[in-house]
Amino acid sequence: MATQKEYDPYKQLDSQKRANKAYQSKTEYKAIKNYLGTPKGKEAGKRSKLKTKYGITLEEYKEKLLKQQHKCSICGIDEAEETSSLCVDHDHATGKVRDLLCSKCNVGLGMFKENIETLASAISYLNKHRENK
Repeated sequence: MATQKEYDPYKQLDSQKRANKAYQSKTEYKAIKNYLGTPKGKEAGKRSKLKTKYGITLEEYKEKLLKQQHKCSICGIDEAEETSSLCVDHDHATGKVRDLLCSKCNVGLGMFKENIETLASAISYLNKHRENK
């Protein structure tokens, strides 16, 4: 004789809570926040972000970091001098990952909308107004 499974109305509610942080209780939220503050939690968060946003693994990120000797690919500042890790630079049109940049260089490219002509114009402008030292 087959036993009939009991209907558990809380099971569906529990899965909805996990899927939507707005429904999580304070204790669940605090537990997640505490976990994300641990080294293991930070690594898990970084792994997730790299995979979902850029399509690369943490290992691929670390390989790029070693290849670039922990320096920004544009200005050459060492990652140790920065307050955060180097950013993954990618082509916004294709999604292709390029190199790792410091946050200032990454934001700078973004502000110029990755437009080569505008960047060249900015270089010309700076050269035009460069004071002889």
